[in-house]
Amino acid sequence: MNLKDLLDDCKEKFEQVLLLIESSENDPETEPFRSRYEANKLLSELKLRLTGATAAEKVSDEDAESECVAAIGDINLTEEGSEDESAARVNVALALVQYYLSLNYFETEEFSQAMESIDESLATVEKISEEQLKTSLHICCLNQKAVLKSRTESEHQYEEARDCLKLACGLFKSWSREKGLDQPPSSFDHVLRPQSGPESVEKLTQSFESLHTTSLYLLAQVWKHMGLKTNSTLACYLTLKRILSGQGDVEKVDWVDWSLNCATLSQCFVTDELYSEARECLHAAYCAFEKLQISLQEEDNSKPEGQDADKESSKEKVEHCKADIDRCCVKYAINLLNSSWTFKSIPEQEMRQTYEEAARDIQDATFCSFDLNHRLVDLVKPCFPNVRVNFQVTCSQVSTFEEAREVFLFGQAKCNQAKLFFTENQWCRDYLDLIRDHSQLFKNLANFESDLQRKISMNKKRTDLLISALTNLSPEHYLQICRQLQFELGETFSDISDLQKDLFASKKDVSVASAKKLNSSINKSINYFNEFLKTFEDKSGKMPEQFPEMYVRPGLMAKFYMARLLSKLIAPPNVKAENVEKSGSYYKFIADYCDRFEGAFDQMKSEYPICKEMSLLTNAKKNASLSGAKI
Repeated sequence: MNLKDLLDDCKEKFEQVLLLIESSENDPETEPFRSRYEANKLLSELKLRLTGATAAEKVSDEDAESECVAAIGDINLTEEGSEDESAARVNVALALVQYYLSLNYFETEEFSQAMESIDESLATVEKISEEQLKTSLHICCLNQKAVLKSRTESEHQYEEARDCLKLACGLFKSWSREKGLDQPPSSFDHVLRPQSGPESVEKLTQSFESLHTTSLYLLAQVWKHMGLKTNSTLACYLTLKRILSGQGDVEKVDWVDWSLNCATLSQCFVTDELYSEARECLHAAYCAFEKLQISLQEEDNSKPEGQDADKESSKEKVEHCKADIDRCCVKYAINLLNSSWTFKSIPEQEMRQTYEEAARDIQDATFCSFDLNHRLVDLVKPCFPNVRVNFQVTCSQVSTFEEAREVFLFGQAKCNQAKLFFTENQWCRDYLDLIRDHSQLFKNLANFESDLQRKISMNKKRTDLLISALTNLSPEHYLQICRQLQFELGETFSDISDLQKDLFASKKDVSVASAKKLNSSINKSINYFNEFLKTFEDKSGKMPEQFPEMYVRPGLMAKFYMARLLSKLIAPPNVKAENVEKSGSYYKFIADYCDRFEGAFDQMKSEYPICKEMSLLTNAKKNASLSGAKI
């Protein structure tokens, strides 16, 4: 058997491997890797034969050659006119088999074998001199090694993964500069993949571009784990753009994933207060989603009866996608209102300069030109020519109540749409997150309202939302969410009491009815903070000596709020004195806690001096309350 016949024989087994990998999705739960294990057996056989063939090629003396031939079969290595090319193809085939072994070991969670196989594949690739045959496979191997390195989640391993991906990008860069993309290399699996005929230059170019897009996507993930957030954000943005502009296999794109990734990316821009880019991502995500709906309808109409389960599964996946995009819009609205009210904490010019520096890094590392002004949505539209999406929300800072109201209404509409999918019974945690987001929208809108009575009404809508969520919630199953809702309710009723006090003072209203309203809000706030603190008690009702680390500030702030609220209660002198004494004990508790436990002071730097001072003034304030004097 000559090398050409050997490769033809290997193709048949490799085709079986591909069929097994494809069918692995249908393996039973009791044997989830059955098909993968069978594929690994075939790949190991192929590896043995191809390794023997490459070894035999190096043998010069007849005895050594005979020994190797006996091991692998009668392989004729001297077929006239094909020796060099066939030998190179055998090495490419061996590297490909080793690469697939690594992929399969990764899927079966045998990670050490996966790393060993990919290292073998890279070593084999290095022996191949013909760039045309090996470049695509070399990039695939480097991408796979980066995935394996990233799995360990250590800084050193992330650096190695980054280096692999930069090398992969460098290979793409070198080929593009020296030979051009109009003369692409062979596809990575061309040696063993069954072919009906030669691939077109266009198809090969698209495949080569797709490999580079994968390298860029992986590099974005690695940069994220290395703490290079801006680099990661821009690399993700560029990846999405490359897919749309044909620098990836558009026909194979999962548009559910693409639209979700696009919407998720908007949150990175929101964090950096680049709302123009965030809105751009959300708009593009909706365009892709509308196309999905059209495609789903066409598929449903073409599917025969009896496949209702598949139809429902596809429909739910798309509806879930839409609800997730809606949630990203809610976050957009919340953050835009908040940053507008706080006069934008991050200077836009400074942030854009940071992004420009990251863009230069990306260009150097990936051979990708980058222009944030090239609108993503303009690339979406040609892909979906029949899609029309009306997406109108400002990306500018708002300064008036009317402007803020438009953003609020946009966020509220998206919140209500998301709740249609994330129902309380089926998606409890997601539903509760939406309730809290809805509450936050009202809070941020109220900041722009000048009328005190209307501000109070908006905050009361917040309490209605939060109470309705908390009422049917089991602390046993949703303790963390219960604590969040209790604390937020305590804060909201505290805000209401402050607004009521200002309203009554502005009207010079000292009536009994007004005092009852004020006391009612104060007592509700104190009660919710008490409920929050009770969740930390043991079965005997005793508080722990220390709060859990993540609850140190919330726990101490609950005490701080209660101390402040008690002193505001309108009451007879003797009750007022008791409240002052109780308030002082809370201030003292906070000050003592910060003195005793390391790290607590750092979390209460602003409040600590107040607590120290107020705890010392307790007796004087108590005596003043009894005498009716002010201090």
